[in-house]
Amino acid sequence: MTTSTAARSESRSGRPNHGTQKRLPIAFLFLAFALSCCSGKPQHQARAPHIENALAAHELSDFTGVIDTLTVPGLFQRFGNPLADVGSGLHVYQYLLTDGSAVLVGSADGRTIFYARHRETFLKPPPQAK
Repeated sequence: MTTSTAARSESRSGRPNHGTQKRLPIAFLFLAFALSCCSGKPQHQARAPHIENALAAHELSDFTGVIDTLTVPGLFQRFGNPLADVGSGLHVYQYLLTDGSAVLVGSADGRTIFYARHRETFLKPPPQAK
């Protein structure tokens, strides 16, 4: 005994049942949730202090002449936290400059500065191997 397609698509009330009765409450709940998450005011996320500090770009002249006398803690104190540590094995601290380039400062132990360079020019050359 088979039932026809028309008989199966009708609900007990005699109206067609296309699954909308089940989907409507779910759609309403989703819409209510989505609207409750919006406060109407744009919410700006504050950047972490070290990112704000790192994005305060410096001039190349800020580094020349003083990099020879600094330690890594002194570097952080004078120029703030770097944008990133891009090294692998060595710490290589990256500081942005106003022209869009960067000064890279290398350290093996996180205390003493091993080298500092801007593009291909060393501001503090690494010590020569003996």
